[in-house]
Amino acid sequence: MTEQKINVEKLRETARDLRNIKNGIGTTSNKVKMAAFITLKHLNEVIGRLELLEDNQQTFKVGEYYKKDSSFGYIYKVIENSMTEMQSVKFYDSAAGTFKEFTLHEKAIAHDPDATTEEIALFKRAEHFHSKGRKLNEFRAGDLVIADDDYEIVETVESNAIFTKKHGMALGHPFLFMTAEEQEATEVKG
Repeated sequence: MTEQKINVEKLRETARDLRNIKNGIGTTSNKVKMAAFITLKHLNEVIGRLELLEDNQQTFKVGEYYKKDSSFGYIYKVIENSMTEMQSVKFYDSAAGTFKEFTLHEKAIAHDPDATTEEIALFKRAEHFHSKGRKLNEFRAGDLVIADDDYEIVETVESNAIFTKKHGMALGHPFLFMTAEEQEATEVKG
């Protein structure tokens, strides 16, 4: 049971006690009964609002993906979920090809829909390229890629198409296994 549900249950217990006082159980004073009636009315309103919030509350989980606005192409992943109402998120702006990390109040993202399978795949692919110091689908000659289920070296890159020695133009979305720079660093160490 969440802390909020426990608090709502405690408020309900208090409301039951006030209802008993209002109905004359434990007191004969009309002044006390009237105060209990007014307090009970306000307490029931608060309980109703809390229950409504509880029903509509988005629960953000670390590692889950959401989209901010499909027309702008913002996809984000929750990277930290604090006990306060703040969420640490990693945003990917597909138009600019950039990543940024933010801490946002959950109300700012409360109505954001889940990212689709395609959007999650795009985020992960862009994140992989970003980890290599590249923008999404930024290949260079000498990169080691996995294309057509085979490891291949990129020979040339022309108009967003990559060409390898074995297969010519690589189709689909080749996986950037190792950049040319990473290969050079590995060769120097070896």
